[in-house]
Amino acid sequence: LILEDRAKKWRMYSEGLQGIGDIESMAIDPRSSLAAFRFPIASHERERISDALTAAGVEIRRFFYPMHLQPKLLSEPPLSLPAAEDLYDRGICLPIHYRLTEQDILTVITAIRDAFGR
Repeated sequence: LILEDRAKKWRMYSEGLQGIGDIESMAIDPRSSLAAFRFPIASHERERISDALTAAGVEIRRFFYPMHLQPKLLSEPPLSLPAAEDLYDRGICLPIHYRLTEQDILTVITAIRDAFGR
């Protein structure tokens, strides 16, 4: 039941955010049994989206900080992992949890659409 609920919410986000601005989302292999706890998106308009979601009362998170930039893992010379750094700079994690309703997801999607003036 949990996996079905999370998959349904994932599909709602995927379909609802399709074609909005430069938003990119992650595809899931249909054979996967992923129990998503966040819905990650990436956009060059991360700040605008974040502001719109915050104004709508939606709690979001940034992507996890790249491991190679963690103070205890810094190397000399410093590693350059541009894909990880780019995703961190553009990434936002949208909520997926058991209390999240379809209306909540529509609120998130609407706020993001509004951020892009659509």
